[in-house]
Amino acid sequence: MTREEITKIKYDSDTILDTAMQIIQDEHHFFIHDGIDNDEHIPRIIRIAQSAGKIFLIGGMAQSDVEANVERIIQYGRQLFIEEWMKPFPGDVEPPEEDEAIEEFDRYLKKTKKEIKRKSSNKAL
Repeated sequence: MTREEITKIKYDSDTILDTAMQIIQDEHHFFIHDGIDNDEHIPRIIRIAQSAGKIFLIGGMAQSDVEANVERIIQYGRQLFIEEWMKPFPGDVEPPEEDEAIEEFDRYLKKTKKEIKRKSSNKAL
């Protein structure tokens, strides 16, 4: 299938969103059970969300709606991350801090978005 043929395909927005959310959920399961670290996991969430965003654009969705949906997918990944962070380990004396989970996620989010922006600006040159 050529790129031109791909761009002519009509995509259902709900299906794209549902698929992206399921992939995020599966990625989260992999993160928990296979022991990848935050440095790998959080950038994957962002790449998955941005991939869905590309499909939304191909389908003709307005840029502002694409950005809102990409953010919604990232927020879902953040929610799963925070929920997992908040589970205490056996023997923990103090409960985990939600603020720490948010800061951790946001640190990697910011770093990844910065790297993506840098790479895309280098391609434009």
